[in-house]
Amino acid sequence: MTGRIDRWERDGCGITVYVPSRAEEGLPVLYVGDGGWVSGDAGLWNALTEAVEAIPCLLAAVEPRDRDADYTPWPAPPLKAGESPFAGRAEEYLAFLTGRLLPELEDRYPFADARRRGLMGYSLGGLFALYALYRTDAFCWLGCLSGSLWYEEWTAYMAAHQPADPGTAVYLSLGQGEHRSRHPRLGAVYARTLEARALLEKQLTSSPLWEEPPGGHFADIPGRFVRAVSRFGQCAQEQRRKGE
Repeated sequence: MTGRIDRWERDGCGITVYVPSRAEEGLPVLYVGDGGWVSGDAGLWNALTEAVEAIPCLLAAVEPRDRDADYTPWPAPPLKAGESPFAGRAEEYLAFLTGRLLPELEDRYPFADARRRGLMGYSLGGLFALYALYRTDAFCWLGCLSGSLWYEEWTAYMAAHQPADPGTAVYLSLGQGEHRSRHPRLGAVYARTLEARALLEKQLTSSPLWEEPPGGHFADIPGRFVRAVSRFGQCAQEQRRKGE
């Protein structure tokens, strides 16, 4: 069975929504970053829609206006000479997401359950998902896939702050070969992610779920997304049982 795809735009952000074939009352909602890439990659999109059909849940792929700005928490130098620096406007983007986009989207789809929202992203999108943990309690589940936790001062920020809701479920995924990058900043990602995991162990009421799939940063991306969606589905079911 196949669902319905809706596309619309709000304030420079394109949104692609997949409504599963079983659009029943109380459907959890999974927000995914880098919506243009996610919905534009046929293999990735097909894998994702099959995964959300199995839950089922509403899938909203949201394209940022400028990912190097919207997904970064504060300004930082670029990775390569000649590139633009990271602008660090995650706080502004998160306010737009939670204050405007989420209410509008869930008003369009009244069968959505706002108590069972997830947010996940890949790379910088994963960093942004984890940043949201400390700034809002709008999500019951956050997925950080190959997150850019090498970002300057990120783990220091985590150590100095507490989650908005310590009961939030967190999923961390990092490829086993991602530490092999020759770039000194990118190569630190494994050590920084382990630091983040250790901090979350202390800050959350439940330990973060941790997976290390094989390969580097770009290995089997559809498979990594599907595993994350499955974990969100398990969390959404648990949240529903708690609410009954």
